[in-house]
Amino acid sequence: MGPVIGKTEERLEWLSSDEETIRLYEAREHSLIERNSLIA
Repeated sequence: MGPVIGKTEERLEWLSSDEETIRLYEAREHSLIERNSLIA
């Protein structure tokens, strides 16, 4: 595994453990679902 992939995995692990990032992700997903429901 190359150093770039290793660094990316470290970053993803850090982001997935950050509560604020998870909250923002969930809010974004909810918003996209709501938006798609209005379009359909």
